[in-house]
Amino acid sequence: MIGKITQGKYFAGLIKYVTAKEGAYLLDSEGVLLQSLPGLIRSFETQSRMRPSLSNKVGHISLNFSPRDKDRMTDEYMTGIAREYLQGMGITDTQYLIVRHTDREHPHCHIVFNRVNNAGQPLKDSNNFRKNRDICKGITLTHKLYMPQGKENIKIDHLREPYRTKYEIWQAVKEALPHIRSWEKFNEYLYDRNITLSFKYKGTNQEIQGIIFTKGKYSFKGSAIDRRFSYAKITFQIKRNNSLVQKAFTKQTPQSSTSHANVNRNKIASNIANYLNSIGAGASQRNKLLKWEEGKEEEKEEEDIKELLKYKRNL
Repeated sequence: MIGKITQGKYFAGLIKYVTAKEGAYLLDSEGVLLQSLPGLIRSFETQSRMRPSLSNKVGHISLNFSPRDKDRMTDEYMTGIAREYLQGMGITDTQYLIVRHTDREHPHCHIVFNRVNNAGQPLKDSNNFRKNRDICKGITLTHKLYMPQGKENIKIDHLREPYRTKYEIWQAVKEALPHIRSWEKFNEYLYDRNITLSFKYKGTNQEIQGIIFTKGKYSFKGSAIDRRFSYAKITFQIKRNNSLVQKAFTKQTPQSSTSHANVNRNKIASNIANYLNSIGAGASQRNKLLKWEEGKEEEKEEEDIKELLKYKRNL
């Protein structure tokens, strides 16, 4: 669930938008007259006059849910979540209106509330954005609603500039990060996607301070696109990628040492066999002594030598 909260000065325009939208219908209300649109607007305006010094008397919230929660988002369920949200935000003892809209793919509703409460006192709005974020996350987890992962589910066709270009750069850099092994290759990858890469230097020296991505007429600092896209963090990722490749290569090289060990093993086995033949050991004893266990050459050599000495003493 995502909540967007704003403030305004006039009830009339907002209430008309919320209630007159095609397919919109009322879910819940508190302390207002519902017989007519003018009466509804007057209800809010009359109470707001109890606090004439408050400039932004109008509160507006939109609660948006994932399309994946559409089947379970009944009117009753959405109303319950909206009330829970208002309670958590401290929007209590005041007038409100909850209206559901059906003009989008995702379920959502709009809440109009009076920032002047029933006692004529203004509702506190300090840290509203942080509270909104925390309460939305809490409700999402409590009700096991779908939680999008970062920017993954953004519909790029719905974005306006410069946000669309910013998102396109984010996609390109995100796809490249797990694979790049040098700044040169990274630059070539971005260039093929019409994105240019430039560095910001500290003062007049050549110490790199930051990174800038440009596409078309829009430029963004790396950290402004994503905290992972700073110069320091991309440099760290390049080093990490190189380290992983080196480790993968190192794991393949023991084949040559294994081959060398096999040669030594065969040589030792041949010497033991010659010795056993010279002292007249039987075939079964030779097979027992010459049986090797894969992956334990050094340990096997010690065991074979001990067995050989033991057999020699018993002759």
